[in-house]
Amino acid sequence: MRRYIDNRKVKRMAALGTAGLVVGVLSMLVGLGISFIERENAPLVLSTSFMGVIIAQLGLTQRSRWGGHPRTDETLDDSLKGLDDRYAIFHYLLGASHTLVCPAGVFAVCTTSLEGEIAYKGGQWMHTPPAGRRNRPSKPRSLGQPDRETSAEVERLKKALAKHLGGAPTVNPQPLLVFLHQNARVEDVDAPYRALHAKKLKAYLRGLPKAATLPHDQVEGLARALRVEPAD
Repeated sequence: MRRYIDNRKVKRMAALGTAGLVVGVLSMLVGLGISFIERENAPLVLSTSFMGVIIAQLGLTQRSRWGGHPRTDETLDDSLKGLDDRYAIFHYLLGASHTLVCPAGVFAVCTTSLEGEIAYKGGQWMHTPPAGRRNRPSKPRSLGQPDRETSAEVERLKKALAKHLGGAPTVNPQPLLVFLHQNARVEDVDAPYRALHAKKLKAYLRGLPKAATLPHDQVEGLARALRVEPAD
């Protein structure tokens, strides 16, 4: 399988996460210092400390996502190990976070790390988290709007393909929602598009019938246009 990744974006986002964490911690320390110097200026202390907490949390989240291991792209790559060169995946390069090219077509792969049971019921996605303390069952809750998010990924992918292939692409990208957490359980009966666990992804792709897709030379052309080499 051919893998392409925007390593510059990964490094940039990891660095931004680290910078945000540092700035947030410094803001909290400044707030603490102000509390000693100007004890009566409570609004300034609270606002500085609060902003520091928010910035630090955002920075920590970004650093964990982009600087930690395994990253989302690494987890996807692991789930696809063993596929031949008819398969290619582009990470963070073509509008969609992950673009999968295979004999069955082109997919905009959307991911989530939710834990628990995920099901499509009554026209919406529902998420039931794992049992809480003392094994008390959790109540199902709405998963939000993954349909809108996946549709947006598909549209961005279409625009990127049109741009880099010099015209309207000959394939119609499809959405694919992949759950990454090892304790996620997915039931997508009657869902508007396919959703499955990462551990089932490779078998699912191999079982799909052939369809219109990007041939080998167009995949290589995309890589040249994006100035990326296959990752090791």
